Amino acid sequence: MKGILVGISLCALALPAVSETQFASGLYLESVTIEDEPATASRIGTSLISLGLSGEAAWSLDGASQIALGGGFGLTGGDDEDSDEVRVRNTTTGKVETKKESVSGLSLFADINYRYAFHESVRAVAGAGVVKYSLDRTVANCSDCPNEDIELDVGTYLKFGAIFGKNKGAEVQFRYFLADDFASAIHATWRW
Repeated sequence: MKGILVGISLCALALPAVSETQFASGLYLESVTIEDEPATASRIGTSLISLGLSGEAAWSLDGASQIALGGGFGLTGGDDEDSDEVRVRNTTTGKVETKKESVSGLSLFADINYRYAFHESVRAVAGAGVVKYSLDRTVANCSDCPNEDIELDVGTYLKFGAIFGKNKGAEVQFRYFLADDFASAIHATWRW
């Protein structure tokens, strides 16, 4: 992972001299598959869903190719295989209620990618990146309920995909994880 971060940093320092920078932001939806062993150990399901915002800076290398640095953050949720029920007191009514725990949290990713234009509005994408999920098991909207951190490794991945549209439009990626906790992901972004 340190090698990927060093590579991203070196590219970030060298790229501004290459050409004019193009910026884009977007809304993404991602489905991640977790390997069985870490999912079982954490008592969560084998998939996570994230919805978030992303941004990127891209530089043209020649007429058909670009290099880009991107990142994003999102809200993440998954299945709670533990599903403990917790008795809580409703602060408004004073009644004691039973609530189920859920798994949710934040995700953060950064990546670098190379793009090649086959057509002015279709580009192939290949790259690498890292993602971190910060997840908790807790009862939603409860101030005194138990809260358990869910430990998952930082995920390093290789990504392959396509962008449809010039700098704006849709991007679809397949992410193959090199880390032990994750298997793969489908990541879709709508850029504006």
